[in-house]
Amino acid sequence: MITHNKSNSNKQIIFTDVNPIDLLEKLKQQDGKDIWICGGANLVQQIMRADLIDRYYISIIPTLLGKGIKLFG
Repeated sequence: MITHNKSNSNKQIIFTDVNPIDLLEKLKQQDGKDIWICGGANLVQQIMRADLIDRYYISIIPTLLGKGIKLFG
C-alpha cells in the first residue's frame, strides 16, 4: 500500500512511501498476475502521465465532497 503515513507492514500488506511510478515499473518486470491499483485522483494522475494503466475500472461513491481533485483534467 502506498501511503504517506508511517504504518507497520505484515504478511498480507506492505506499506511503502516509494514513488508509485518506480514501484509499478519494478512490479511489471516481475512474474505474476495483474497489478490492481485502488487510489485517489492524485495517484491515478501520476500513473496516467507515465502511461502505465492498461485498463480502468471506475467506481463512484455517492458522497458529496465539495471541491476535490478531478480524476480527468
